[in-house]
Amino acid sequence: MPHDMYNFLKEIEKENPKDYFLFSKFYFYPEESLGTKDNQQYYEENDVKYLIMNSNFLKFLEFCIEEDRFKKKLNLDLLNKIRSFLFDTKDFVTYYAPELEDESLRQWCRNKNPVGDYDQKYSILELWGIACHYDSVGWMYELNLGKTRNEIDLDLVDKLITANSKQITVFEEIENSLKEKRDIIKTILKDDYENDFYPFLATNNGHNQKVLRTIICDNDFLEVCDNILKNQKLPDLIVDNIIDILEVSVAFKTLDYSLCTDFNSQYEKISKEKLNSFDYQKAQKLILTFKIKKRRNTLIRAVK
Repeated sequence: MPHDMYNFLKEIEKENPKDYFLFSKFYFYPEESLGTKDNQQYYEENDVKYLIMNSNFLKFLEFCIEEDRFKKKLNLDLLNKIRSFLFDTKDFVTYYAPELEDESLRQWCRNKNPVGDYDQKYSILELWGIACHYDSVGWMYELNLGKTRNEIDLDLVDKLITANSKQITVFEEIENSLKEKRDIIKTILKDDYENDFYPFLATNNGHNQKVLRTIICDNDFLEVCDNILKNQKLPDLIVDNIIDILEVSVAFKTLDYSLCTDFNSQYEKISKEKLNSFDYQKAQKLILTFKIKKRRNTLIRAVK
């Protein structure tokens, strides 16, 4: 835990031991802290209600959302939960409707009360606006969160929304890339390399952007090469492209700038997790295997 975050928590411990416990729990176990459900009943029954509309928690979240150890504990579901209550906080504070502190009016918004004399007190347009606002953040009024609204720093909320949105984008890009990779691996496995005119590996090498997003520095592709492709009869073009994909992967892993003219910009597109886990020594052995395979093909053709 960074020193400034630790100091912040120690101050909270002195001021509000309950918040200290809840913030610590959120930092170490965010999934347990935020839960698996996103609805009013869950918030009513669990401690997460004490984090929402809590100005100190927003300050603590600012520390967390940029801290590497904490970010590793996040997933897309948790990020979307954080996004949801940040936007709800902004909506609640910005468009706060004191009328909704009236339980009877809230029951009318839930279609449990007749309109009564509210149509005399408010115009149709005002009632429509109140109902829309309740549909958006009514659960926050049900939890009686309005009492802390003046403590909320909306500039900080906007900053957190921006940081959270960037993290969600990164996760979505990773998920999309994983799906695309799985589809490409399936294509490589089902391609008929003796009869198909344009199998995937005939038209894509290590400098292709689709390959860069998916099977560059990818251990699953190494397994396909090792267990399937090296034992198949392959045209020279496909062997060359496999070698190129493997060589570019090794170059990125070993920071060899020679194979790529725009190395830095392409390198940034590969996740650090993939780079760290990539088995480049296995890739180097496979490069040699496929080069021998190509030489053997050449000799076979020469003999014929």
